[in-house]
Amino acid sequence: MKSIIVIPTLNEEGDIGRLVKEILKLNLGVSVLVIDDNSTDRTGEIVDSLMQQYSEVKVIHKKERKGLGAAYIEGLKYVLNLGADRIITMDADFSHDPKDISRLLKESEKYDVVVGSRYVQGGGTVHWELWRKLLSWGGINIAKLLLGLKIKDCTSGFRCYKRKFLESLRLDKIASQGYAFQVEMLVRARNQGFSISETPIIFKGREKGESKVNFREILKFTKSILKLAFHSLRGDKQNDVYYIDELQKRNKNYYRYIENYDWVEVTEKMKGLETFFHRARLGEIRKLIKQFGRGQNYLDVGCGTGLILRHLPHKSTGMDINPRHIKKAKKYASKARIIEGDAENMPFPDSCFSTVICTEFLEHQLDSRKSLSEIKRVLKPNGILIGSVPKHSLIWNFRFLSRTCPREEPFHKEYEFKELKKSLSPYFKIIKLSSACWGMSFMFICKK
Repeated sequence: MKSIIVIPTLNEEGDIGRLVKEILKLNLGVSVLVIDDNSTDRTGEIVDSLMQQYSEVKVIHKKERKGLGAAYIEGLKYVLNLGADRIITMDADFSHDPKDISRLLKESEKYDVVVGSRYVQGGGTVHWELWRKLLSWGGINIAKLLLGLKIKDCTSGFRCYKRKFLESLRLDKIASQGYAFQVEMLVRARNQGFSISETPIIFKGREKGESKVNFREILKFTKSILKLAFHSLRGDKQNDVYYIDELQKRNKNYYRYIENYDWVEVTEKMKGLETFFHRARLGEIRKLIKQFGRGQNYLDVGCGTGLILRHLPHKSTGMDINPRHIKKAKKYASKARIIEGDAENMPFPDSCFSTVICTEFLEHQLDSRKSLSEIKRVLKPNGILIGSVPKHSLIWNFRFLSRTCPREEPFHKEYEFKELKKSLSPYFKIIKLSSACWGMSFMFICKK
């Protein structure tokens, strides 16, 4: 596999020459691309000289200084055109130890994005002022809180990206500049279902030159994080999806083979913050079933472990894509018929169910049209669809605080009112569409 190291520079004449030589001495078979952001010292000259000495070295001289994010984007595009399979980014001032490159490359054999982390076991910092430590801690925790990131060191610039992740991005659409660029890359990786890992590194404070961190950079970082949080709240993470087919496969693979969540247990026992949500949602759904449900022949699509199914009439059918869920559902809802099936291709004849239940299911699908079309197909004429989906709410950004929250869930969409109405209306007549559960959910009743 072809591996290229991308190093952005700005006035690093004291370190860049020595750093590039030390990287090449490791004999890892890597190439080096330096993106010089219009340095005013001899950085550009030194890299030009290195390029004459070593065929593995390339350089981009930027004529206009546009910041760290723009430099990375230009560099990433360049190395993708060179055919790089793995791309490592690192600082030019020896704060990242070149000897750690081999560990990042090794870890990238199993993960799509590998972060060199100061804040996992075995990681740390040396020669770093207290104010820098406090600034780092504050920035990381603000980003984690507002964006729901699980990565402990989401601002680290020492990383390894696999080609397939970078190819899935529209790099020109990445708006964050400065250190927030690192955060946005992780947000996009998470939203698209790519695997992320952290490996410990020791970060060293620079010995030469001046730090690029200043009040302006702090303001720029804060503004970018707030902007990312705002777009996340609006649901714009859907726009990250570039290769829909690939992400759809990842999505289905997770829900079929990986997810191991017991809705019944979390609801009945005090397992975490989500217990309150599930109890409230169950209560709302049961009221709607009692008021709008028709006949005895119910279908619970994406029944999970049977939280709703066990409250339906005895002749009801539950269907889920996950065999572990089905096994538990048979225990909790022993009088129901429970089968394994895909909502996009249901194993049922036309017009066979009087009522379909679809709770907290559509938000896991990149495109819900196939499932909604199938639900319409299996519903009897004038049949009823009762369901719920997450509503756009700031509260969802704090979901990670619950210890029962699925950590590796690849896709979780929150709907706006008009968006949900637009999704449902081509297939059903909407009878009721309202907010519930402290503004965290939409409940809907539809008729075929």
